[in-house]
Amino acid sequence: MYPDGAPAGNKFQSTPIPLNYEGFGPLIRQDFSDCGNSNVSGADPSRIGGNAIALQTAAGATTVNMSLLAGTPNTSYNVYWKCHNQIGTIRTGADGTGSGSFSLQTTPGTVLTFDIYPTGAPAGNKFQSVRLLPAPAH
Repeated sequence: MYPDGAPAGNKFQSTPIPLNYEGFGPLIRQDFSDCGNSNVSGADPSRIGGNAIALQTAAGATTVNMSLLAGTPNTSYNVYWKCHNQIGTIRTGADGTGSGSFSLQTTPGTVLTFDIYPTGAPAGNKFQSVRLLPAPAH
């Protein structure tokens, strides 16, 4: 296991590090989609209004950090884990930007989708996430 002549104080063994997962993608200005956001695409940069980053532990504890970069100024946006429940609110400032960090419990490797909109869900002021598939972090 060790090369011949390795000094006693220079013998190391690896320690398993728990696997973490991460996924990221843009928030797209789009009024509607299905639970899996199957028709949400970041191909048109003019529709990108923010971003989402999901960090997941091997046990499924998940933190989602979101930033709205092109929202309506001074507006509260409800944040939903798509087809599950509301997970929080993002409040934009005078420049239409805002951010939030949200916690949820998932199964590692689960595809995550979100939608973000103000109360009343006015057309043209809704954002959908692209499909986030957290993968093992390097």
